[in-house]
Amino acid sequence: MWPIFVLDFLIAIVMLYVPGFLLLSQFRFHQSVRIIFSPLFSMLLLTVGAALLSLLNISGQWHFVLLVSAMPALIAATTKLLYRLVKNRASILKNNERRMEKGATDTHTSEMVFFEPKTALLYVIISFCVGYVIFIRTLDTPLSIFQENDCYFHLNLIRRSLESELFFNISQPGYPQAWHVITALVADAFGNNVGIAVNAVNFALIAVVFPLGMYFFISQIVQKSKISLWGAFCVLAFTAYPWGLLVFGPLYPNLASLAVLPIAMSLYIRCFQISVPLKTTLARFSVFVISCLGLAMIHPGSIFVGITLLTPYTVSAIYLSANPSLAPLSKRIIRIVLFLLFVATVWVILFLAPPLSSTVSFHWPAYLSKTQAVVSAALLALTKASAPQLVLASLTIIGFIYSLYTPEYRWLAASYAITQVMRFVNVTTDGFLKHLLTGFWYTDEFRVAALVAIAGIPLATLGIYSIASFLNRLIITLIKPRDHQAMAKIVNAGFIIFLAIAIYMPNYQIPMNQYVVTGFGQITDMLRNGNSLQPDQNAYDYAEYQFIERVAAIVPEDSMIVNVPFDGSIYAYGLNGVDTYFNKWYGYEDESADSTDFLIRNSLCSYYYDEEVRAAVEEAGVTYVLLLEDDYQEQTGLYLNQYNASDWVGITSITENTPGFELVLAGDGMSLYRIVPQ
Repeated sequence: MWPIFVLDFLIAIVMLYVPGFLLLSQFRFHQSVRIIFSPLFSMLLLTVGAALLSLLNISGQWHFVLLVSAMPALIAATTKLLYRLVKNRASILKNNERRMEKGATDTHTSEMVFFEPKTALLYVIISFCVGYVIFIRTLDTPLSIFQENDCYFHLNLIRRSLESELFFNISQPGYPQAWHVITALVADAFGNNVGIAVNAVNFALIAVVFPLGMYFFISQIVQKSKISLWGAFCVLAFTAYPWGLLVFGPLYPNLASLAVLPIAMSLYIRCFQISVPLKTTLARFSVFVISCLGLAMIHPGSIFVGITLLTPYTVSAIYLSANPSLAPLSKRIIRIVLFLLFVATVWVILFLAPPLSSTVSFHWPAYLSKTQAVVSAALLALTKASAPQLVLASLTIIGFIYSLYTPEYRWLAASYAITQVMRFVNVTTDGFLKHLLTGFWYTDEFRVAALVAIAGIPLATLGIYSIASFLNRLIITLIKPRDHQAMAKIVNAGFIIFLAIAIYMPNYQIPMNQYVVTGFGQITDMLRNGNSLQPDQNAYDYAEYQFIERVAAIVPEDSMIVNVPFDGSIYAYGLNGVDTYFNKWYGYEDESADSTDFLIRNSLCSYYYDEEVRAAVEEAGVTYVLLLEDDYQEQTGLYLNQYNASDWVGITSITENTPGFELVLAGDGMSLYRIVPQ
């Protein structure tokens, strides 16, 4: 299975970068910028392409969808190339990449890009290693999935796409499906294994897309390679993002949207660069608007994250970029006030908009006192699933202080403070203000904590740089000049080792039987437990997966199988492609006593004797019964959050001696019965 994972990962990289790169080749961007920006636009193209094909009811495999989605970019790129050839213009750009201190110059606009290939590679290498240790090694198989509330929904949506070869669900046009489109296309490329595709796409987002985007975002802010390179050590260091979204929900569309958010934020920042022709600024702004459309399609909540984080930047840009002689302080303040009023007005209008009412009114109750909220914020224990991150919290605080003393970085402190205030209100109150500030993220602490994490990454970078600079100055003061360079290398190497250990340290035990839970120790334990396919660890285990694979080989295609979803069979459709009748956790308590589903759940065992039950079975079109447990009263290996044994007695009481049912397959307490027509 692991070779399939590698292939899925590689095809995910192709899908995330090639279409967007072709599209961005039409704009006057530095080539390295095109590469980094590509995933956001690739997801936009693929989602739009899949939606159009589904709307027209044109089915096709992954390569057809990829070709159709990339066709506009391909046509434009070909036209541009032919035009250049006809006009005898050079088609090869030389010397695109220079060191950041000199700046990489865009051939068309003579602008400074501030891109250092070696630093970008460092981000990817470190993130790849961290992702491997924290994510890949917590998977006992490459098809393991985190068995939380929403996972079955994601899997089922992908499976339906694979079966229909229509990769966008037009019955739910308002639901963010970009992540599902990409994952379904990847799964379609190699063997239709949904679980492996899910992990491959998520790993690509975590280990490549987000680090590169965040690197470019940080580099545009600090414009110094000696600062931005330290961000490689903290881009995945906050447990709230991306890891928190993998252990709650899991919230895959949010994970994807925030992974590409730094791309859109970088585009916005580039719109404020001075000494650039107006035509270029307008072109950049148009690309930024397109990127916002992409964000909205991946997950609209990321738009509000961007507004939250970049409002302080805009205020800072208005204040610092104006010529004091042409724009005195009073005029700049008026501009700032008008801008803030505009942002507040847009925020309130969207908050009151009917299409978003179900989102902003969704309520998660407060669970912390004000003191607990402040302490947990300071320690970066931002959610119920978080443990304190003492070293990273200290680095972030140092970076926060450093930014306050540096005018061009003060907005970073303001953004971080705003996200912490939002999080404070969210976890300590239950009133109107909570919904106004955090309702765009369902008042969900995990989504709000992700804001804090993204705002904290640049500050942690500044904190690490501050300490590294202090150590280097200390060397210059204490060590003889001839030994400066050698000692600096030793100290920096030791500092890097310290960072790697202190930030990413797992749980550990110290003398006197004291067990210390660390931030990443907590996350890795949760990922390992939630992803586990070991017996009785979660609702679905590997033995059940193998049994259902045997079921899939036996039952006729399109057979509908009655099941008890809480025994793990809720994943049988998404992971194995077996059509199970009950495929949700919730909503059974609302069924009327004479409904088809109610009769099947409560009285299926009476099928042989009860004409009403036989009519319900015929109406539902079910032909088999699947039981993955031999004792549904013992309640081991079951998802118990919503399980009530009495609601399923009509199914769980079926045995090989029950009239009307024929045992077809059995093993390890699992069984498959055929409903014998009467």
